[in-house]
Amino acid sequence: MKIRIVALGRNTNGPESALVKDYLKRSRTIGKSLGIKEIEIIEIDDRKQKLPRELNSHLFRKFNPLTKIVSLDSEGDVLTSESFAELLQNLKNDNWKEVLFLIGGPDGIPDEFLMN
Repeated sequence: MKIRIVALGRNTNGPESALVKDYLKRSRTIGKSLGIKEIEIIEIDDRKQKLPRELNSHLFRKFNPLTKIVSLDSEGDVLTSESFAELLQNLKNDNWKEVLFLIGGPDGIPDEFLMN
């Protein structure tokens, strides 16, 4: 299974960036033993997109429409570490080849995207 993490919002080269790189390195090492073949992080500066519709078309043009998309937003359900691990296991057991985690920016995820 491939995992793609799409983060909306401004990327920075601050301490958060170092944490992301460290977690990505750890995840790639541990993920191989769990059947995760690839982990990729894609950052999209949503301020550069003129309309949510353009952001929506950008994402769908870039990714296979058969990919399982999981939206992570401050308005969504809170997951414990255990429930997040269970979610990953269920996705793997359901034979999804690719999972895309969409992380909302400061304004969340555009409604137009969530409707797809």
